[in-house]
Amino acid sequence: MTKGWIKRLLKIAKLKIGQKANIWLAKQLISKAEQKDQRIANVCQDVLTSQGYRAQAFKICMINEGQCMRGLSEQGRPSQAWGGITMPIARLLAYQKWFKIKKTIKPALLFIEKTKKKVSHLYLNPTKENKATQANILSDAGLFHGLSYRYLNVLSKSEKVDSNYYSDLSRQASRYLKLLKDIDMQSAARDWQPKQSSNRKIGILISCFNPEPYIQGFLENIQQISIRERVIPVFINAGMSRECRNLITAETKNAGFADSIFIDKPGCKIYEAWNLGIEALSNRVDFLTNFNVDDRRHPLCIEVQSSYLETFSDKQVAITDYLYFSNPNQSLEKIVSHSHQYRTNIPVVNKRTLVDRNFPHSSPMWRYSLHGEASCQMFDSSYTSAGDADFWYRVSRENKNAFGVISIPLSFYYNNPNGLSTRPQTIGLQEHQRSTINHYELLCEQMIKEVSPEFAEKFFHRIDPEHLHIYAAAAAMNS
Repeated sequence: MTKGWIKRLLKIAKLKIGQKANIWLAKQLISKAEQKDQRIANVCQDVLTSQGYRAQAFKICMINEGQCMRGLSEQGRPSQAWGGITMPIARLLAYQKWFKIKKTIKPALLFIEKTKKKVSHLYLNPTKENKATQANILSDAGLFHGLSYRYLNVLSKSEKVDSNYYSDLSRQASRYLKLLKDIDMQSAARDWQPKQSSNRKIGILISCFNPEPYIQGFLENIQQISIRERVIPVFINAGMSRECRNLITAETKNAGFADSIFIDKPGCKIYEAWNLGIEALSNRVDFLTNFNVDDRRHPLCIEVQSSYLETFSDKQVAITDYLYFSNPNQSLEKIVSHSHQYRTNIPVVNKRTLVDRNFPHSSPMWRYSLHGEASCQMFDSSYTSAGDADFWYRVSRENKNAFGVISIPLSFYYNNPNGLSTRPQTIGLQEHQRSTINHYELLCEQMIKEVSPEFAEKFFHRIDPEHLHIYAAAAAMNS
């Protein structure tokens, strides 16, 4: 009985403190916004930035502005009547303060945990409900998981091996190619233009650093590509044995490729390697793709991606869904049959959904023209792991609706425990956050211009399910 009363009293106290904090914060935000002649959302952002939050929390600032606007409209200036109006950034700041306190008193908490049987009435331990609340706060703030953010289908254990999945995948890819061809034919007939067979070349950027454990399987895989006569693989030697170099040269010499290029640059990082490959290809290719030696691709993958870009001239990047796999020494058929349940469902990719997420991720194909001086230029070689993320941000800003998603898993991504972006203590997450900041700040500026305070008041609520999706609606209405 005593425990129940204590819990009730604590709950009431927490509610009262929360209401007081909401009212106090609302007063501060509205007052500062009026003094600075700024939007409430901008003031919220300043507060969060001063407390260590980056620009990625801007969604919660817009929601907070909506709450304040509704409060002013319905209750007047902040007062006791605002007790039921939630200030989302108050929850976020409270969580941060609790996290710091918890970290400070962690030794004491550990001591209490060890002696909890003797002092159970003093035991402090966050409940599952608290943890769920913390997760909701992070979700509300628009804080995603960066490089680890994945859309995966998870099937039951009984469905883990499907020997027919590879054949089904091949049929899907073939049907998709036929669909693209039909669209091309219809377009040509509508424009009174004869349909011409494609001879556009594709460059494959292959950075090789200690590739020996995976190179045999990789060479077998690229020799399965369906349109090798249009493909130019570019191998950049960042560090390999002489035997491995000789093997690559021998295996690619008479494999039916349009050409092959080998560049020796021991010690170069991956984005420097890709830039060297792009420069070596010059204007010989129309499309580019990267291919890690520990990854694999369906034989029709490159043909599907290039056909997609040929069919849809407004698209700059072709992305396929992909499978995660964990055994690189299996045949392609076995990799697919054992890993089909670990496939992605990549959503629409644009300058908003790119934020803090690792899209396009595995094996996209893009137009060579993106690297022109008047366009997005080259990869930033100062990055170790997130140079592609930085490049896609630039592409998304320069080209409206640049990304096309092909919802067939034709790329196979090896979850390499020693990989550059997948090994423990990878620098990838920090780099990805660094590349995100500038892009997100520009996006925030656009939001402020295109979303009025009145729109925020009417539509921005704390339970919005998706990051910045209201911005998309507002932009569409304004256009």
